[in-house]
Amino acid sequence: MNIIRHPTARFLVVGLCVLVSFGLIRSLWDTWRRGDQVAQRREVLKKEQDKNSKLTKQLEVATSAAFIEREARNKLGLAKEGETIVLMGTPIPEDTQPQSTVRTPLSRWQLWWRLFF
Repeated sequence: MNIIRHPTARFLVVGLCVLVSFGLIRSLWDTWRRGDQVAQRREVLKKEQDKNSKLTKQLEVATSAAFIEREARNKLGLAKEGETIVLMGTPIPEDTQPQSTVRTPLSRWQLWWRLFF
């Protein structure tokens, strides 16, 4: 008697083939999805590498002596020895300049009175 002719053997062989096919299809599907993920990650890696190179260039500029001197002059108002700092701006009109008035200090109860009334 041939084993393939037995109905239970045929059912087992077909069932085994179906299980192997599903496993193979699932494996191919996962591999295809991971390929897309790899492509996306490569794009992200390229963007991060570009960002890193820009930041490296900015760091080189920021640590240069010329940049530090320029920032010290512009933002901090510092100068080298022997130099004079000249600040140029629009003059304040005399009528808007603050008047110098002498204020007498108020007592605490007067300050509280002003605060509430």
